[in-house]
Amino acid sequence: VKQPAVAVSKPSALNLAGKLVFQTRNGGEIYIMQADGSGLRQLTTGFEPAISPDGTQVAFTRWDEPRGLWVINADGSNERLLAGANRGRSPTWTPDGQSIIFERSTGSYQCATTPFGCLTAEEWRAQFFGQDCIDTPFGTYCFDDFSLITVDLTGLTRYDLASGAQRDLPANDRAQAPHQNPVDSTVLFIDANGLEATRNEGNDPPWRLVNAPGLLAASQYSPDGQFIYGSRKSHDHWDIWRWRADGSQATALTAPPALRDRAINNVSPAVSPDGRTVLFLTDRTGPWELWSMNADGSDQRPFAPDALAGVNFGYNFVTERMIDWGK
Repeated sequence: VKQPAVAVSKPSALNLAGKLVFQTRNGGEIYIMQADGSGLRQLTTGFEPAISPDGTQVAFTRWDEPRGLWVINADGSNERLLAGANRGRSPTWTPDGQSIIFERSTGSYQCATTPFGCLTAEEWRAQFFGQDCIDTPFGTYCFDDFSLITVDLTGLTRYDLASGAQRDLPANDRAQAPHQNPVDSTVLFIDANGLEATRNEGNDPPWRLVNAPGLLAASQYSPDGQFIYGSRKSHDHWDIWRWRADGSQATALTAPPALRDRAINNVSPAVSPDGRTVLFLTDRTGPWELWSMNADGSDQRPFAPDALAGVNFGYNFVTERMIDWGK
């Protein structure tokens, strides 16, 4: 794995194109601004905003009533509910701007945290010949001795703006944080084992890109569809990584300093429309801040610190996508 030497630069005047939308925290304020640092204003509230390909609309979700998938014009007008959904998250636009793909809750179940994995009572009994208790060289284990946890089940849904039709995409029941490839029908998502991809049409099964159980957070394609940028956990901290679109050539773009007294995290990357700049959240100076870097990890610096001085970010490490960068 390649790790570039990183030199941190001082803030300077911005010369970046496009619009940014970002949330301060899950369910909190959603802001829009120009990528050159100007025009910051609150747009609405909700989860994980995403700009349409033509830059005129912003999709987001809400968990309070009426909950579901929402859209608002980029000028703040015509906010409207598109589709009801429970615990909807991570909207992402198809390249033609005619559909939105998002994550939604499909249910939940409880399992016990046993030494043999998180098992339901039925799975425990099936594995151990119908017995509630088993004898092992390390003692007797009973199913009721273990704590129960709730596992949320999720799926990916495509919503067609013109017709209102909805279609579930081929994905497993732990699919999260979808991101549409800007140049074809591929949709990236996170599951319990790492990164997978599926299609936004047809019924072909999904395929594995990166195998890293429990170590990856929300990821996204570069505008040309050639790269994936995401967050990966290493020991006690998170960093920004880049892969080729097929999951190969893993490269760490950020790294903590050699001397530190706490975990330092870099999360939730967003790539500029020209593919040359990456924004991300970092807590390297203490509070969460928005920083930028080149696509190869060089020239890391605070992003628009004066304009964002009054914005307080909160990142909860629940696979949230904080920022989107569009035209």
